[in-house]
Amino acid sequence: KRHQESKSHGTTPTTSMFMISGPRAASATLLRQARTHGCVRVLSKVTSNEVQRRSFFFRSNTTVKEEPFWRRNDGTVEIMIGTGLLGLLLVDQVLQFQQENQRENFLLELNHEHHVLQRQEQAETTNGNLPALFECIIRQDPQLDGTKTLNGVGIGDVVQVLEEAVGPGGQYSTCRFKDRTGWFPTACLEKV
Repeated sequence: KRHQESKSHGTTPTTSMFMISGPRAASATLLRQARTHGCVRVLSKVTSNEVQRRSFFFRSNTTVKEEPFWRRNDGTVEIMIGTGLLGLLLVDQVLQFQQENQRENFLLELNHEHHVLQRQEQAETTNGNLPALFECIIRQDPQLDGTKTLNGVGIGDVVQVLEEAVGPGGQYSTCRFKDRTGWFPTACLEKV
């Protein structure tokens, strides 16, 4: 009643069939036992007025081991290799895209710096060509070191004033000393 040989059902010798039949209580108990022994799936279910019959397909303890995926001839290896190659291609494309963006950003920064330097040189050339309004002697050294200030001068040096009342609050004068031009505080200058 419980166990029939697999030969009667035409299956391979490594598997066995379990036939469960009888009243519901007995079949429920056998069903629980079948589930604990590794039932894979229900193959057929036949219902009649008197008997409810269920057959289960079990894994036998003597099943043949599956071959590793690399020995199968179903294309698994080829699919995995293809997927790996596509992944590598994707990574390569992303890295190339990032590298191109970095190059473009670097070129934009370089062009911007070149443009700024060109403007500064043009401004210096323009200021250098301006005629001097008057000359002044430096009476105090304010020790300023900004980008627009006139550096490299000391007390007693004579500078040429090109513009007056420039900078924040109009407190600076654009001065020229030898080949350099820049802002210098008007309060530190005395007209000659």
